[in-house]
Amino acid sequence: MNRKLIQHNRGFTLIELIIVLAVLGVLAAIVVPNVAGYIEQGKQRAFNADRNVLQAAVDAWRTDTANRVGNAWPTVGGVKGTPTDALADGDFVDTGDTNSIIKVSDLSTGNFLKGTDAVKSFKFSSTVTGTTGATNSPVGSYYWFIDSSGVVTGWYDTDDDKVVDTGETGFQAGVYP
Repeated sequence: MNRKLIQHNRGFTLIELIIVLAVLGVLAAIVVPNVAGYIEQGKQRAFNADRNVLQAAVDAWRTDTANRVGNAWPTVGGVKGTPTDALADGDFVDTGDTNSIIKVSDLSTGNFLKGTDAVKSFKFSSTVTGTTGATNSPVGSYYWFIDSSGVVTGWYDTDDDKVVDTGETGFQAGVYP
């Protein structure tokens, strides 16, 4: 009886192992591209969520009449429109500069945002003077500014020239936060 048990106690054949590996390879070839697509969709949804949070905060700030007096927009320069750097020195505070980058500290101190780190994609840079006025904020990938229509827009400076070039606004594939 022990002989029968020993004879039937064999491992897998090479063909069986190759078939299992082939099936796993086919499944991996199907799953990996789909997962990569979900990751990119997640980045885009997170970008849109951050934009919507900032837009709601800006809209609430604008409807509060106490905030509008003397400071029409919750931006570093108190203006809206595409940020411009007349001297190309990266600070956006010289004569001729337009700084419409959102000042998160204004939105936070007015309780329009719950904490300055509410938007993970916000880029805080020492080269853009006074971007937030806060020190406990995360470093993300996007500068957020208020365009000439009053819409919150994300800007990813792909070439680091501190100029809002064509194609640098809105969601950038592969970038987040």
